[in-house]
Amino acid sequence: MKIKSSTLAMLAIATLTAGVVYFWDSNQTQQTKTAEEKKSGTALFQFKEADIAQLNIRTNEQTVELARTDNGWQIKAPKPGPADDATVSFLLNLLVTGKSERSLEASPSDLKTFGLEPPSATLDIQLKNQTAHQLLLGGQNFNQSARYARIDPVATKPGQKPTVMLVPNNFLDALNRPLSDWQAKPKSTQTPSISPSPQN
Repeated sequence: MKIKSSTLAMLAIATLTAGVVYFWDSNQTQQTKTAEEKKSGTALFQFKEADIAQLNIRTNEQTVELARTDNGWQIKAPKPGPADDATVSFLLNLLVTGKSERSLEASPSDLKTFGLEPPSATLDIQLKNQTAHQLLLGGQNFNQSARYARIDPVATKPGQKPTVMLVPNNFLDALNRPLSDWQAKPKSTQTPSISPSPQN
């Protein structure tokens, strides 16, 4: 049976159309995946809030050491005492939920440009299983939408370019606080006044 040329032409067009649709669909799927990855970002750390045992925060102004105890978070230095729950919780939440939308390989000479040598703040994290992590916080990026940071820089292999990540700006707010912010606020001891009963 002889196939008509018009039938062959239609078959070729259908095949070509199917190929174009497949290519377009594959391209759109990849673009959607890339957009979702960019939106969701990369988690800075893989541990949970309950895993954190100690925090050591170093800024240009001071060093604050915090430790989790049976009685909650305590300041170990510079002035021992109970820590403010809200202030510590804000930092802990950032550590376990914070994400980076972008990372880049930088040359060692770039670290100073990014405000990472020396860093504006350094956070040492000790987990309950004795694993240690570190966050170095640098300056803001060109449009001031994020800050440069390095995560666990000691893990960089010799000869390997350091990885720099962009992290949310509020990391600096969480770390660069006066000591009074870290200290627990005294509970009010004032007895509420009782209004006298109206006289009949």
